[in-house]
Amino acid sequence: MPNLNSYIISHSKWRIGFFHPLNDVDAMVFARFSYLPFSKIKMDERETIGSICTKMSNRLKIDDYCWPDDYEFVNNLKNARRFKNKRVSDYKRVNNRSIEKQFSAVTIHLNHFEMYLSFFGTDDSITGWKEDFNLAFLDHIPAQTEAQKYLETLRKAYPLKKMRLGGHSKGGNLAIYASVTADDAVQKRILKIYNFDGPGLRKGTAALDTGTEKVIDKIHSFIPQGSVIGRLFEHNEKVTVVKSGAKNLYQHDIYSWQIRGNRVVESKTTKASDLADKTITKWLETASKEDQKVFINSMFKVLASADINSPLELRDKWFKAMPTMLKTFHTLPKEKKKVVMAVWKKLGSSFLKARRGDDVD
Repeated sequence: MPNLNSYIISHSKWRIGFFHPLNDVDAMVFARFSYLPFSKIKMDERETIGSICTKMSNRLKIDDYCWPDDYEFVNNLKNARRFKNKRVSDYKRVNNRSIEKQFSAVTIHLNHFEMYLSFFGTDDSITGWKEDFNLAFLDHIPAQTEAQKYLETLRKAYPLKKMRLGGHSKGGNLAIYASVTADDAVQKRILKIYNFDGPGLRKGTAALDTGTEKVIDKIHSFIPQGSVIGRLFEHNEKVTVVKSGAKNLYQHDIYSWQIRGNRVVESKTTKASDLADKTITKWLETASKEDQKVFINSMFKVLASADINSPLELRDKWFKAMPTMLKTFHTLPKEKKKVVMAVWKKLGSSFLKARRGDDVD
């Protein structure tokens, strides 16, 4: 079944315009564009999608990309008439491990009147994933603050342009957060917000309570049928379920999503996805913010002790790293260990009750 790369090839000769307007799959292409390793090439003052992809194609190897399919993505984009002449500007990257901040964004100018602000999601670093988990107990994370600043900078730099915002994974969450926290004048200039399998906003946050109503009709979320990440927190916007050819958490890979023509292939959520969503939601509703914080900080401390730097390393090294992680866990203060064990017990209880369809006490 065709995917994002197949779409670029099959639609490479169609220009975005009156006869072939921007569609949701185009928005997915632009969301993925922010994942490219811009820091590994020399960016000139004036760049296009084609010029950037040509540089990357000539100078970078497959290991330089976040995901192997990005290599093919770049080689397809550099020749695609639909995308290659779009001007690219305002690339920004801010990573700070000490304050658990991982942010990157880039802007694509669709024409003289519109631009697409593309927010990078989560890389494969522990810093990036730790920041995502912090969404559970913080009203906002550093990357969301950076997204606000980025939107404000762009709206001042291009005062006559309408805006579209989008991103995959955490990038989708950043697009939503920046939009709902913008002032009225900025929100009126936003045409649409695209969220590709990114978390929503946590219940009780000021952003969700005060800013969502004015842009809710402009938000469109897309999740695969087995989504876990894209179902986290509140989603009151339009949500389209997309058929993925991958299994389990690997459905988060946007290249596994199936496309027919210029539309995604729609599906329904799986029972496993529904169960995971109910389990996590029930746990978040019953666990205190402080317990969530202690649990997340403790678990990431355990991972760091075993020199686990990414989720993929955890998958590949867990057996060898387990003795070190257990040793570190036992060195945690008694109260923290107690919280961690209680949280695991609560998660297990939430899972069983969600499976039976019961309510959590």
